[in-house]
Amino acid sequence: MKISELNNYLTEYVADEDIKSLLIDGKWGIGKTYTITQFLKSISANKEIKAHYCSLFGCPDINTLHQQLYAKFHPHKIRGLKALSYVPLAVNLTTTLGFETGIDTSKIAEDIESNRIYKSINIKEKTCLVIFDDLERTINYSTINMEELLGYFNRLRSENIKIIVLCNEEEIHDEIFNKFKEKVFDRSINIEQCDDSVIEKFFGDNYKYLKNNSLELIEDNLRTAYKISIFLNEANKFLKENKVKIDTEDLIFVCTNIVSEFFTQTLSQKYKADLDERAKSEDNFTAFYTRLELEKQGSDEFRVEAISRNLANHSVFVDNTILNSLYRLFVYLDKSSVNKVKTKENIFYENKIFYLSDENKVKYIDNKIKVLDNSNIHIPDNEIIGEIESWLKYCTWYFTDDILNNLVTRILQLSETKVNKNIANAFINHEHILDKKDVLLRKFFELLKAKTKQKLEIWCINYFKTIIDNLNNYSGQLSQLLHFLNQNNLDIPNELVDIIVKNNFFIPDLSGDININLWDFCHSICYFVVNKMPKHKEVLSNYLLSLKNYNKNSKCLSERIQSLIDNAIYPV
Repeated sequence: MKISELNNYLTEYVADEDIKSLLIDGKWGIGKTYTITQFLKSISANKEIKAHYCSLFGCPDINTLHQQLYAKFHPHKIRGLKALSYVPLAVNLTTTLGFETGIDTSKIAEDIESNRIYKSINIKEKTCLVIFDDLERTINYSTINMEELLGYFNRLRSENIKIIVLCNEEEIHDEIFNKFKEKVFDRSINIEQCDDSVIEKFFGDNYKYLKNNSLELIEDNLRTAYKISIFLNEANKFLKENKVKIDTEDLIFVCTNIVSEFFTQTLSQKYKADLDERAKSEDNFTAFYTRLELEKQGSDEFRVEAISRNLANHSVFVDNTILNSLYRLFVYLDKSSVNKVKTKENIFYENKIFYLSDENKVKYIDNKIKVLDNSNIHIPDNEIIGEIESWLKYCTWYFTDDILNNLVTRILQLSETKVNKNIANAFINHEHILDKKDVLLRKFFELLKAKTKQKLEIWCINYFKTIIDNLNNYSGQLSQLLHFLNQNNLDIPNELVDIIVKNNFFIPDLSGDININLWDFCHSICYFVVNKMPKHKEVLSNYLLSLKNYNKNSKCLSERIQSLIDNAIYPV
């Protein structure tokens, strides 16, 4: 079934009294949540239908789910989150008699018992519909029990409540679900593709500029298409404010590249594959600088370069400064207050902790940390940042110094994984948009920056020691270390300065036979001192001059030292 056909099917389903439960299967981004949202809007004026939407993701247990639904069914009975704790699982969500009709059902019950009301009572029954989203994420990333959940679905059917469950069955690997789904759901439909008409609705008049190269990147993903259409408007505003003109067709392709890369990393993966091939080059210069570029993998800088390459391959050329600004603009918009580009299909980030009680806040955070600690789950950096910032903003009392330290340690451990190796820097790059009133967030960032710097400094020292232990095979590693320091805006650690100075800059004996690797190291250490230890430049120069007296019989010693001073320390 096409996604555009789903709306009519849902209308028929609600009207059919014999079908109580419906399972809708489709890939992430195909448009299930969007279509359901539109459907709910279309029936909102119908007083004979009561519909509720519920995301299962993040729900810890059936009891909590039941309490949340009860609050939706009976808002007039709930006067705060605390009241939910008094709603036992045994209480039905609704009854056939008097569901949200304004009729005093308890009074009617008394009248029936005293035989004062008989069959003359005629209350029109309403259709009650509950839509459950994110089933596959509940199975994979939550503590909720699948057997209990399917049993709960059956219970709602017995209460004459119609249910719709949205999922991506490709992501479900649960034996209980596969065994009992046909007994729980009366009908199951699969959404195989989205219609261009839906995408056209997002882009409006700009749809005519959406060419094949953009559609190929969208790949029938309505979530991606929607985000691109929203971002296109913001990009146009940005370019107009900065008096920059880009052809509309080209701009749509640029926006498509940015959004697609941000969520799929397809372009950066392709760029990495190209670099891997170039790194095999016999040209040492090409191979060396290709390796430096590969070290940026996973960073925003690497992604922007991948986007730039793909644009150029399609004959679309945008100034690097503008492209970088547009990329940063999208990252900020998707992360900040522009909630219209958020969807229900995030893997980790929900930002709902504000609405929970103190007790449930703690349970919620503990549950999320278990997900965070699962090394088999790949969570995008921006989702981790958004989630943790909401904890620190709305649960300040929970984070003692020890807990805050442990949280920072977790972030640093994540930065050692392949997927989230840039998570620490990604956090730090968001610091500038913080509200000054968020004291705990500020404290967290300062602690993260300090520990990140400490970790990087330790890495630099150990890396340098590795170089020194293998000088005969030196092949430009000091240049890589210098590049690393500059890339991370780090000064050379004081401990490393002491090591270098106290060991006479590790200059080898230049009076005898040396190989090309040792000579390359001598030039590199001089260049390193000049750039990262400028206060010791004269110390190095004087030390080299003193070496001339070490072996006066060696003519090459004097020539080599003078060559280092003239070409590496004081180049013309």
